Amino acid sequence: MQPSQPETLADRLNRLFDGALATTFAWCTWGITLIVIGGSVALHPTERTVTTNYRVAADAFWHQQPMYSEGQHGWLYPPQGAVLYSLFSSIPSVAIGEVLWRIVITGLFTWSLLRLSKLAAGKLEINESLKGKLFLILSLASLALAAGCMRNGQMNLPLAGLLILSCCELSERNWWRATLWLALALIAKPIALPMVMLAGLLFPALWWRLPIGMLLVAAMPYINPHWGYVTEQYLAAFHKMKAAGEPGAGVFSDITGMLQVFPVFGPGKATPLDISPMFMSGIRGLAAMMTLGFSFLALRRFSRGLGCFYLLLFCTGYLMLFNPRTEGNSYVMFVPVAAVMFAWAWMVDKKTVAASLLFISLILFAAAHEFYKDKLDSVWIRPLCTLMICVVAGWQVARNRPPAKSLFASE
Repeated sequence: MQPSQPETLADRLNRLFDGALATTFAWCTWGITLIVIGGSVALHPTERTVTTNYRVAADAFWHQQPMYSEGQHGWLYPPQGAVLYSLFSSIPSVAIGEVLWRIVITGLFTWSLLRLSKLAAGKLEINESLKGKLFLILSLASLALAAGCMRNGQMNLPLAGLLILSCCELSERNWWRATLWLALALIAKPIALPMVMLAGLLFPALWWRLPIGMLLVAAMPYINPHWGYVTEQYLAAFHKMKAAGEPGAGVFSDITGMLQVFPVFGPGKATPLDISPMFMSGIRGLAAMMTLGFSFLALRRFSRGLGCFYLLLFCTGYLMLFNPRTEGNSYVMFVPVAAVMFAWAWMVDKKTVAASLLFISLILFAAAHEFYKDKLDSVWIRPLCTLMICVVAGWQVARNRPPAKSLFASE
């Protein structure tokens, strides 16, 4: 008779938390966070928020006023975003509109985490308990960055939810729903375009559906009867977003910012490395091709569910590393996939070293700014963690060695 294996910490927590209890705990965590933040917003609706720009843009749109100011700040999104936000800015009470906005974006993001948990747990009935535990892990991992987005009212939170939902729908062959979420993601932020393009290239069922969705998105601002004004704002939006991505807006938490403040290249300060824009454009283009290639391989070699997960990982990783205006809270889009990788390594594959490294990465995603007095010095941490996770994921795809493969055996 072989001696029994010693019980690990993961085994003890698995016994302590069943799926239903973990799901309830996760929902309670989000509910309490929303109550606290919602109360703060209700008392001070115009403080510590970026939605003032949203409200001004929505008001300008309906009164045929210029939506876009000079420079690299202000309203940075397409006119469709202002149309969407006018549903909240039109409420007479600013406080009520602000609180409702946060309820909607938090609910959307939380729902997307629940859907991602189902996708990551596979489709075996015995994995119902695992789904609840994954939902709790994803919620706790995302909470710090999500709370910042909730307080500020940033578009990053709904964009993260929409990208996750689109991949979940793709995994289940719900083509029209996927088209809907991708269209809404593009309305939320134009940086969703890489995901739209990837999905359109990799899924033939979207080849005619996505153009319909994009045409509807393009026509949306023409709900304003002054069509000449709308066309002018489209042109202004193009110039504004082009200016916003040019150097000079500051040091951001993308790969360029990482190179500027990485301790090896500078003593914790934003030393001006001479990084040619043409060189970075070439790197960005190469990374885009690699994102497409690895996503294609993942969908071809793995099950549809696992392939769609890798598509989400590579695409959000690309957005974090190569969007020239990536902020700390932007990583709320990438943290859920990093949390899934951690959960697989810890709870399923029992790989202690990999799980420990991923757990450290999750801590750094949540609190990188706490390690430096000057927050600018910390912008290299999150992109470096993202780059390392993407490299590992690429190696898994290239070697055809996915994690937690048994979870998808029934697909």
